[in-house]
Amino acid sequence: MQLTPDMKSWVESKIEELTLEEKAFLLSGVDIWRTHAVPRLGIPQLKVRSLFLAPPPQSAGRGVSSELSMPVRLYSNAV
Repeated sequence: MQLTPDMKSWVESKIEELTLEEKAFLLSGVDIWRTHAVPRLGIPQLKVRSLFLAPPPQSAGRGVSSELSMPVRLYSNAV
């Protein structure tokens, strides 16, 4: 997914507004598939999926989720 200039500007402004604690909170995640939301800044909870692991569990119902989902690449040498 390519970020438009407006999206990139929004993301960069939100990153600047995050406190150190909120940044750490986002990185820790609710679980392996979901980030924490930051309601103060209007940042929703995100569902991520790995390009290398099994897909995340589907939500209840017809398998359609209302959550935002985005792929994530895992790099073993980044840890």
